[in-house]
Amino acid sequence: MQRFNVAKLMDKYGVEDATITSTGATFKDAGSMFREEKPAERHYLQSLMDQAFTTFKDVVVEGRGKNLTAPINDIANGKVYTAPEALKLGLVDEVGGQDAALAWLAAKHGLTAPHLVRLEETPSLASLFGLTTSLKSGETRVDIAREAVDSILSPRPMYLWRGN
Repeated sequence: MQRFNVAKLMDKYGVEDATITSTGATFKDAGSMFREEKPAERHYLQSLMDQAFTTFKDVVVEGRGKNLTAPINDIANGKVYTAPEALKLGLVDEVGGQDAALAWLAAKHGLTAPHLVRLEETPSLASLFGLTTSLKSGETRVDIAREAVDSILSPRPMYLWRGN
């Protein structure tokens, strides 16, 4: 979680942080780069990172545990592994490209004529200016208006609830 803090720079030039958060939501702007970090916020963010890392390691052990050639704490150390290194550590079963992966999937699921669908931007004058996004599958093309994408991605206050 790379972060920068520019609070001292802002102080030097007389720029004040005017962030507004909900009353009682004391951690809503935790980690803000525009003001000095509070120890409780640092602890909170560190706790989030540690929990995410623990979950990641648990998922790897659950999925690859019997194949791992070293303890998970020796493997999950922040390093990026090359394909041969990942194979040696038991993180992957094989090394290959997209064609090999598609052939393996087709064989595993008994597919005789697999069809790959790709999400790609179709070059056009409109796409140069960010006006449309295309979903292309074979000869089917769906253009999505930029306004629709913007309405989904534009920042706004939200309350997310995933009820059962």
